[in-house]
Amino acid sequence: MHTSAVTLLRFAVQNHRSIRDRAELVLVSSALRTQRPADGDWRAVTHQVAGIFGANASGKSAVLDALHYAQTAVGYSSQWLKEPKVPRAPFRLDTDHPHAPSTYEFDLVIDGVRNEYGFSVGPSGVVAEWLNDYPNGRRRLLFERSGDTYTFGRGLARPAKISGATTSRELFLSRAASMGHEGVVAVHNAIISGIDIVRFGDHHRSHRLSAVIDALVDGSVTPEQINVLLQVADIGITTVQLREDQMPEQVRQAISRLEHAAKKEMDDLDNAGLYLLTEPDVRRSLEFYHRGQEGQEDQPLRINDESDGTIAWLSLAMPAVQALRDGTALAVDELDASLHPQLSAALIGMFTDQQINTRGAQLVFTTHDVQLLSPQSPTPLAAEEVWFTEKGLDGATSLFCLADFPHREADNMARRYSAGRYGAVPSVALSLVRSLLPEVHDCA
Repeated sequence: MHTSAVTLLRFAVQNHRSIRDRAELVLVSSALRTQRPADGDWRAVTHQVAGIFGANASGKSAVLDALHYAQTAVGYSSQWLKEPKVPRAPFRLDTDHPHAPSTYEFDLVIDGVRNEYGFSVGPSGVVAEWLNDYPNGRRRLLFERSGDTYTFGRGLARPAKISGATTSRELFLSRAASMGHEGVVAVHNAIISGIDIVRFGDHHRSHRLSAVIDALVDGSVTPEQINVLLQVADIGITTVQLREDQMPEQVRQAISRLEHAAKKEMDDLDNAGLYLLTEPDVRRSLEFYHRGQEGQEDQPLRINDESDGTIAWLSLAMPAVQALRDGTALAVDELDASLHPQLSAALIGMFTDQQINTRGAQLVFTTHDVQLLSPQSPTPLAAEEVWFTEKGLDGATSLFCLADFPHREADNMARRYSAGRYGAVPSVALSLVRSLLPEVHDCA
């Protein structure tokens, strides 16, 4: 799938997990007063970085989870037909919102043209869906859907056959793209491939490392390029190599039995998109060579022997470089997880440095690292690049920007944030811990 340059201007969500009311993450500069810049230079009026700060369980991850849900819906809503009900994650701390629609909106620039796409989905299926673009700076309707009723603009050719094939439990954008409709494929692909979402956890990290191995195998990444990224982190690794070992006979037999069972189950299913395991005879892994003592050879370590920090850096740095190459967006949940603050700052710097980020790639991240707000940070953030989440007594998350507060460039935002000037900080009551401990008696 070809990846076009994609600029994320805005993402909005309502009624998703702890986000009950409408929340908007905005990456377009407030200096833009029109639908597009007069000179067509979108990079000059958009932010390359957006950091979301907040207390634990305040809803930071819910913002990126909503982005992931919307992306997944665009790519795979046709599979909702197989589910007993439409997969959703609405706000559940009252009686109304579990039954109310959830809404997701993208505002994107794709190869210089602004596009607005959104949808609302309820318990029974798609409630609304729409797509507009601005080819000449003025809004043009491509399609609008309310339930099973469609309105099409002149910019979308021959859509009737597709709308008739779209069920109430799938998105028109998904169906139209799968049928090759030229008017929507670019938007579909931009949402699927133009926003890479990195989530942490053993499963996600393993997936990222597998992607690195695949890239080495197909030649899209070289060991020398990975070595450069590891040297940036200065973690004592001199080189990395792809290791290929023959699979043990008992493992090959187990895989063969698994493939045979899977094929038998699929024989009666129309699943042309499914595939079986390939190359079961080879087991691939990464091997890292560390600096030995003076006069000694570098020592190899397998991936399981590496630190969490090394794995976290590699699993983040590679997709970051890909985003920088393509001019796309990268969203990272918990940027500071297993990373030293200097490496977090280095990753942000890759996107804020215009000599490195020549294609306008963007980084959206959540973090607890307050030092990124300090004037002493190597990658200081502008007020419009700093966002906060805060959860109210009703359990609902609010998302707001530092630019909404009176501020000066010289202000120490880290100190002000820690002092509670912007909210979004945890309320800690250590005195409550005393109730968990046995009473201490005076022995005197």
